[in-house]
Amino acid sequence: MIARKPEPGADVMLTIDSNLQYEAEKELAKTVVSSGAVSGSVVAINPYTGEILALANFPTFDPNDLPSAKESEGARNNLAVSTPFEPGSVFKTVTITAGLETTSLRPDTLINCGNGVITLFGRVIHDAHRHGVITMQQVFELSSNIGAIQVGLKVGDPTMYDYILRFGFGKRSGIELPGESTGMVRRVAEWSKSSIGSVAMGHEISTTSIQLAVAGAVIANGGMIVRPQIVLQTQKAGQAPE
Repeated sequence: MIARKPEPGADVMLTIDSNLQYEAEKELAKTVVSSGAVSGSVVAINPYTGEILALANFPTFDPNDLPSAKESEGARNNLAVSTPFEPGSVFKTVTITAGLETTSLRPDTLINCGNGVITLFGRVIHDAHRHGVITMQQVFELSSNIGAIQVGLKVGDPTMYDYILRFGFGKRSGIELPGESTGMVRRVAEWSKSSIGSVAMGHEISTTSIQLAVAGAVIANGGMIVRPQIVLQTQKAGQAPE
């Protein structure tokens, strides 16, 4: 065995804003407890640079304490990057974007929401509210499931799939944290006839909080996808910052 002399480590400067991180952790804990949820995560990102300003998970743990026998296998996972879930209605942003960019649909186009129900290839899908004919803008504002499905049908399976990938879903974001999940995006060949109805409203797909933050940044910065980063710079003693 060859012995190697110890080397001093490097100082690491994170992109995290300590004040924003504190508020994110406090509000996340309050919301998870009050809603009766099991867990939750929050990611705040600078949409222009990709810098992560806050990344919080609940429940938390003290890394100084050894895991107990009662802890679940994923109790110490970084939920925001390693635990995928069905995004639901927030995913309608992708559907609406695809509709605006690839079809003749405009914000004031009238969409028939079927009074809250639609039959899609023999499958009956219900909405939380019974909307009739509303504009595409209202479909987004009111988060109409049926309206989103109608938009998705106009977009079509291949184009919808293309936009899902363009927004960064189905692959790792590249953030400098271990255990990142790609989430789950099935190829169009694996979709059923009615899958477009599910995907359009954020089902039959799974994503992570960090992927959703990146997708939100695309909208906020005018259409550019950014790579999230949490390490601002490292610096070893006597050397210039990297």
